[in-house]
Formats: sequence, structure tokens, C-alpha cells
Amino acid sequence: MPLYDYTCDACGSHLEEFQRMADPHLTKCPICRKSKLRRVIGVPTIRTDGTFLAGVGTLRHQFGDDDAELGRVVKAARQQGYEPKASDYYCPSIASRCGDPGAFIPHHTPKGDIRRMCEKRDLACDGAVKVKRRAK
Repeated sequence: MPLYDYTCDACGSHLEEFQRMADPHLTKCPICRKSKLRRVIGVPTIRTDGTFLAGVGTLRHQFGDDDAELGRVVKAARQQGYEPKASDYYCPSIASRCGDPGAFIPHHTPKGDIRRMCEKRDLACDGAVKVKRRAK
């Protein structure tokens, strides 16, 4: 079920709501009670369920037989001053560009590193790691 962002044009409040795609848009603001709520396009939420990163293994395992893609990501990371470790996990959903050093998650502290990166980049996370976006 998608998570939708809403902003109230009357009071400026921001909220997120899980809704089915077929559900009608919310219109009444739960804060000021005015019908000035509008759905806005937001950044997707990163899902981190209970099995998040379990058994991901090495970068080679993550990219499987796609040596060209693995090489492209590693080369881009090196050009940005980061030397990927074989035990890192590359999380493209938090990458702002190919090989983004902040998207390489060390295998020994994945949840803490994902939390810090999501907070730093104002990305929502839901599941084993919970981070809400700052209201804008």
C-alpha cells in the first residue's frame, strides 16, 4: 500500500497516509479541520522489514553475474573518494547518484547507517528502521 504525502494549504501542516491507490484523496486537514488538504508528490519511503539486509552477502553476491554494473558502481564510488569493501551493501534507494558513497552500507552496522543516512538526506524509512521525513 503506497504512502502518500499531504500538505494543508490553510495551516501548512504536513502528513503521510497509507492508502490504496484507488482510495480518494484526503481533503480535510486533521489539524485545522479545513478542506484545504492536497496530495503532493513525495520521495518514496524505503522499506526496511524484519529481514532487511539478511543474507545479502557481498557486493558480488548483490550484483550476481552483472560484472559490468558492479564495475560501474565501484568505479563511480572510487571517483568520489570511496573504496567499496567486499562486505558492503549498496543501497540504490538512498543513492543520490551512481556509486554514491553514502549508499554503501557496512555489513556490521546496517540499521544504524541506514538511519543516519535517511535522517541526513530527509528520506522516510519504514519497518525495522523507522525515520520520518521532516515537515516542510
